[in-house]
Amino acid sequence: ATDFRVQVYRGEPVLTWWQGKISVAGVGQGYGVIMNSRYKTIATVHAASGLHSDLHEFELTPRGTAYVTAYKEVPQDLSSVGGPKNGWILDSYVQEIDVRTGRVVFQWHSLGNVPLSDSREANREPAKNASKSRPLDYFHVNSIADGPNGTVLISGRNTSTLYDLSRGGKILWQFGGLHSDFGPPAAVRLNYQHNARLHGSLLTVFDNGATPRAEPYTRPMEIKLDFAKKTARIVKTFVHPQKLLSPYEGDLQLMPNGDAFVGWGGIRRVSEFSPT
Repeated sequence: ATDFRVQVYRGEPVLTWWQGKISVAGVGQGYGVIMNSRYKTIATVHAASGLHSDLHEFELTPRGTAYVTAYKEVPQDLSSVGGPKNGWILDSYVQEIDVRTGRVVFQWHSLGNVPLSDSREANREPAKNASKSRPLDYFHVNSIADGPNGTVLISGRNTSTLYDLSRGGKILWQFGGLHSDFGPPAAVRLNYQHNARLHGSLLTVFDNGATPRAEPYTRPMEIKLDFAKKTARIVKTFVHPQKLLSPYEGDLQLMPNGDAFVGWGGIRRVSEFSPT
């Protein structure tokens, strides 16, 4: 089980989590569970289109839907990124599922929308020897949430980029990575991030900076966005006193009292930071 937390479903507080099997590569095959305040399971949520719900995201929305991540192994010519012509990749799927009916409300996938060359795995060992038993995880979707004006905000770990998607599946803007629509460069530098969330114009993100190591320590951050000018400004960086470097996963949660709560993912620590 992963991602155990309190959420709201149809106006009531619920406990939610993902459960299933996890591969060595860190990809899950399972489903989401919703339990009410009497500890009764009231719903389970499965990915659609023959896919299995992945461990990285199970986010409920005020619309009675749930965002889930999923992965699909597909054959792909990888010669453009230093891999075999008859190679294999993991295509990342984003789905919004109606909890009551299981109906797909929204679906998007990375292949055909994000080039293989945008991946930080391109022309490196993961691409060069990609096979059916070890497909190239070129995108690695790891978070989904509501974006501004009805859009969908997602995080691609292996492109070090956040994407805002229209309901028609078009990429409206990118933050970080090779083609950032926001600047300046110092404010939009991400390295293998997780858990992107928008709070109005305030973006929170858990920037791992590791596996492979790209930063001296992990930087959970608050970033102020100006959507009109496409500029970003780092407001706060939450640094652990021991300068922790989280290899994978992790999250940053803003608390009602102004504090920030950090789960360090691959390092088994949690921290609460004051507003100062």
